[in-house]
Amino acid sequence: MVVLAGLLLSEGIVLALSLDVANGEGNPVCSSGYNNPSLCGGIDMVLLWETLYVVALFFVVVLIPFTIFYYEADDGEVIVARNSDGAKGDAAAARNNRCLEASKYTTGVVLISGLLFYLCSRYINEVQLPLTTIEIDSSNFQIFLMTGGQLPNGLKKITDEEVSISEKATLQEGAMILKLTPVLFVMAIFSFVGWILFAFFTGIGLASFPIDNVTAYLYRPRHMDAVEFAGAQLSIRERTDDLVDIGEMLRLEREDRRLDQKKRGYFKKRRYNNLDQKTLNRFKQAVYVLEKDVADLKLSHEKYSEYNPLIPFLRLLLGCVTALLSLLW
Repeated sequence: MVVLAGLLLSEGIVLALSLDVANGEGNPVCSSGYNNPSLCGGIDMVLLWETLYVVALFFVVVLIPFTIFYYEADDGEVIVARNSDGAKGDAAAARNNRCLEASKYTTGVVLISGLLFYLCSRYINEVQLPLTTIEIDSSNFQIFLMTGGQLPNGLKKITDEEVSISEKATLQEGAMILKLTPVLFVMAIFSFVGWILFAFFTGIGLASFPIDNVTAYLYRPRHMDAVEFAGAQLSIRERTDDLVDIGEMLRLEREDRRLDQKKRGYFKKRRYNNLDQKTLNRFKQAVYVLEKDVADLKLSHEKYSEYNPLIPFLRLLLGCVTALLSLLW
């Protein structure tokens, strides 16, 4: 739910840009802040932008950290409690402990984030915009009043004297300093960090997508005879037995750590949780590879009639095209 809500919020922020343009309809009156209902859409886009970014800040600082800490606090207590005599009561107590632990860590994140936000918004909340100032003596210029955006009839031409005075204009380079409100500061931080992450993950995607398609062609399923299929089945069976044994060992180790959990400090417990998570991720990766090999094995022998041999060649073509696009990017 948190992931889905975060994706919807991200899409809402992106679509709000189009709504902002449609609400102003490109009229300079709307962009100047006059909010004329006959010319503008009537939606207070400033309030909408502030609301979206405040909600995004709540997701980043409170909701997402709480979810991460809640799942990190899952050390098998609920599963063990369900297998014990007081099933319902122990399971509820384990869930309450997870919520309490996640709340404590989330409070720390909120306090640290609030302190950093206060310091940054207090000392680096200024924006310097480049400004060029033109100084000119306009005492000899004739001023014309124009109404309705139309030049009056009989407008005199610029005299040579006025041209010579304009050539004496001086340019001064400077900067305009603007103070940011807290909400604008949040928008600036999100935009700055967001562009960095976008460039980083876009670069990864541009490189990995062609490689994935080319490797899908190189390691495409091939037809196997009975002897090869029997050898592959034996290998799959041995790998399955090994993973079952490893999974049982991981379960026992997690139960032992749960019993010894109260004797550990915060940092030691955090270190063990990180090591446990890395081990679990490697186990999940091995299971995923095994499942993929089983699916490929079936396509190579049992379900070869259901396999479309054109797919690997299409993926090879797609990999070449995306590799060219990545190089041109």
